Amino acid sequence: MTEKPPTWSGPAQLRELRGGSNYLGHDERVVQFGLGRHSGTIHELVVIWPTPGSERAVQTLDGVTINQRLVVIEPG
Repeated sequence: MTEKPPTWSGPAQLRELRGGSNYLGHDERVVQFGLGRHSGTIHELVVIWPTPGSERAVQTLDGVTINQRLVVIEPG
């Protein structure tokens, strides 16, 4: 996925996490964003989950404060 949803405006960051594993190991399922000198809150955090079929599950978190670790679980 490389497209930017049309509702976004201003600067955006994209991280793509691929699930799966490799021989005798696994991939860490952590995504980290660097915000530089940004302070305060993140206006909108959008998670697009890969789902079978044409519909994609989209999760939106509004007003996320910085300097924290979030655990986001795929809905279903």
